[in-house]
Amino acid sequence: MLVVLIVESSLLLGVNVQRYVGGYFQAYQFGGFQYGCSNLQASTVSNDSLIRWVRLTCPNGPAVRMLPNGDCGVKENPCAHVIPTYTSPRGLLGLYAIDHANPACPDNSHPYAGYLLISGVGQVYGSWGFGATDIDYCAVTKASGGTVDGFSLQWTLGETTTLPPSFHSSVSASNVTVAHGGTAMFTMTVTSKNQFFGNLSFIEDRVINANGASAFPPTLSFNPQSVILKGDSTNSTVVTIQASSYTSLGRWFAYVDITPVYGVNYYGGYGYPYSSYQTTVEVYVT
Repeated sequence: MLVVLIVESSLLLGVNVQRYVGGYFQAYQFGGFQYGCSNLQASTVSNDSLIRWVRLTCPNGPAVRMLPNGDCGVKENPCAHVIPTYTSPRGLLGLYAIDHANPACPDNSHPYAGYLLISGVGQVYGSWGFGATDIDYCAVTKASGGTVDGFSLQWTLGETTTLPPSFHSSVSASNVTVAHGGTAMFTMTVTSKNQFFGNLSFIEDRVINANGASAFPPTLSFNPQSVILKGDSTNSTVVTIQASSYTSLGRWFAYVDITPVYGVNYYGGYGYPYSSYQTTVEVYVT
């Protein structure tokens, strides 16, 4: 499916309608799909100073309809196994499949609204996987520069073993001791996996003690607050823990959220099971 996106004029040009279910074996194993129209329409959903969300759909229905097969694996309900393929043009930060019936682009209020499309990485639609089968798209673009270069998007049937880009975190100590009314520091390292590239921000989620109470908990600060993580590399931040004179002695649990911000082909953690990667550190106030 050939796609040309022109954000300012809200126009998306596509190719002729296609229906593809493959041969009998492919249909039995993977299901099928059907493009909805030859000209998709684009409309801005939201924007801020940095990015813009654009919804892409057909005038009278979904952009593409997934056709689940009668069997999905061994005993699961019907689903469709498909693979998106596209090359990101200048200005496109991410592309998501969304439910045509509930066309909310992913954001902090709707973190599970979209299914992140990673070129060459297989997806599952239906009762097992992304629940919707009538699909539109949400594109996240840079707010500056109203035009996104043309790009092509094509669906094929099948499965892949390619893992999506991601990252994991580790800390320099499994637990940290901080004196009552004092401070302590440790290093948190993030490592790219499968060519993940992006800007990661760090934020304190919560700090609770072993009893679940949170009166006068230790506080966390980060230096730097965010880092750039390049493909298959590492980066780190120094975390400072401060315990006030009112902080209760004993064991505390500090939860740190690490959230992807911006990167090529990636915006936010939306499309993964949760929007932030969380790391827990045990803190002992003595």
